[in-house]
Amino acid sequence: MGYINKRLNIYGKSVRYSEEDFNFEKHKTQLFRILIGCFIKKGKKKLAEKLFLNVCYQLKVQFQLEPNVVFSEVLTKLRPTIGVKPRKRGAVVYKLPTIMRESQQNSLTIRWLVQSVFEKKGFYTNFSERFLAELMDLYSGKQQMGAIRKKEELHRTVFLNRPFLR
Repeated sequence: MGYINKRLNIYGKSVRYSEEDFNFEKHKTQLFRILIGCFIKKGKKKLAEKLFLNVCYQLKVQFQLEPNVVFSEVLTKLRPTIGVKPRKRGAVVYKLPTIMRESQQNSLTIRWLVQSVFEKKGFYTNFSERFLAELMDLYSGKQQMGAIRKKEELHRTVFLNRPFLR
């Protein structure tokens, strides 16, 4: 179909893309809208969309991976199945292990992912590079920091508070 007039700014270079290379409408799912909403800073939604689509483009072109597959696999790796709820018995507050609803699991997963991207240190110059590096670390299973660590801490807390169940 040829090149269209849209351009992406990737690593400081303006890149034209074709519709065969990358279909943006396919990537506007509910999950992606939620992630873009979490990345908004100071009300700049267009900038958040642009950065997010840069990451999707890099996944598709540089790594030859489908962004939907990468995001779904990363989120299933991060999703906790069990959590804790504080309950007061007498004067003591106990953290009781409970099974989490799917909506709670999704919100915790997305919150952990966003926090780990914003806290990521290194030689990355912009947000899309940090986000891409975090996704690829989680997708390949190399990373044991950030979001994975938070999931392990939650499961450790659940394991330690098992005696308080009746």
